[in-house]
Amino acid sequence: MVCQLAPFRQQADPPPAVGLLAAGPVTVRLEFVYDGGGKGKGGVAELFVNDRHRQARLKATVPHAFTAEETLDIGEDTGTPSAYYQIPFAFNGRINTVRFDLK
Repeated sequence: MVCQLAPFRQQADPPPAVGLLAAGPVTVRLEFVYDGGGKGKGGVAELFVNDRHRQARLKATVPHAFTAEETLDIGEDTGTPSAYYQIPFAFNGRINTVRFDLK
């Protein structure tokens, strides 16, 4: 069983400049502040790419747990896509470090 949520796109305010990342090291960080009050509630996501950042409000989050088929993939996606791309998807670059800070 896969996660069957309605797909959506979220755009930051203000919208980011369109373009590709330059070659070389990139630092990506996401900070999410949950609204609380139960499962599936929204929150504010702030995405940082090197020294640039954008913020977006998410109306909802996943209201249930994922099954064993939906894994926490890093560098590849073998389950339900998290964006508009074909799966399986494999990142062809190099990931040096992944760190999770849960607060």
